Order: sequence, then C-alpha cells, then structure tokens
Amino acid sequence: MGYYWKPGYWPGPRFVENPTDDQTPWVVEAVRVFSSATPEGRELSAPSPELEAVILANTAPMFLARVVNGQGEIVDPAAVASGEYSIARVTPDDPLFEDPVPGHANVGLTLGEVWSTALRLDYRWGETDTRGYNFAFQPQISVQPAFPDRETFYRISFAITPVTGQVLLLRYLLRAV
Repeated sequence: MGYYWKPGYWPGPRFVENPTDDQTPWVVEAVRVFSSATPEGRELSAPSPELEAVILANTAPMFLARVVNGQGEIVDPAAVASGEYSIARVTPDDPLFEDPVPGHANVGLTLGEVWSTALRLDYRWGETDTRGYNFAFQPQISVQPAFPDRETFYRISFAITPVTGQVLLLRYLLRAV
C-alpha cells in the first residue's frame, strides 16, 4: 500500500491510498517570493503547507513556483483547467481566521499570463535552484493594494484546477513590513 502526500490541505497533508494516474498529485517543488527589497526563495525538500516570507507593504511582489506532476515532469499548461487567487489578512495564532483583502478575493487567473510551457531561469529566480520555475504571478495594485498594512500577516492562496485530478493549493504566508 502506497500513500502519497496531497498538497493544499490545511491544517495538514492529506493522503490517498493507491492513487490512480489521474489522482497522482501535482507537486510544488520549489517556490520564491521576489521583491526588489527582500528577495527570498527556497527549494522545498519536503512538502510544506506554505512558504513564509517578508515583503514590503504597498508593493506587488512576484510569486514564483515550479509545479510538476507526480512523476516529476513539468505540468503542461494545457493540463490546467483554471486557477484563481485570494489574498487575506491572517493571524498566525489562529489558522482559521482570514479577512479577505478587497479586490483580491477569488480572482480568476489568466493562465497564459501565469503559466509557462518551459522552465524559466532569470534574475527573479535567483539562486533558488538551477531548474527554474513555470508559474509566476504578480498582483495588480493599480486599483486596490494587495498588502496595504505594515506589521500585518497575509496569506496569498492559489487554487489551480487541473483538467483531471484534484485541485492544487499553493500558499504563501507573508509578513508585511
């Protein structure tokens, strides 16, 4: 009997016993938050519910990730049915508390703008690793700021829905300074 970690289940991982091919989970192998002031990134050696980073308030950092299928192959954009993101104020002491940021709750992603057919290595990925990323997102802040308050914790969550299989949740826990 094999058990496979299913990313995106909060508060802990979810397992599927003996998954079929269409249940094989997509995995986030590496992530990075790029901001001109506080770049941070890391390769994930084990599944983690979310990356923690420090950002500047009233900015629009770039969120980068490498998403692969259960066999370690890059996920083809054609395999992605839809995606959306949400930003919320959170309290680290209470993982269930979320206060959605106006203009940034359940917003659909334009997949052609955030998903790449090949891995990219550029200055934004830095020294995270030598493979690169295939997912990049920067929130629009011209109408409504995404991270308006200093000394506040935020969570940005991405729900990526494949054509077949289960939704992948990618989360970043951020502290705005």
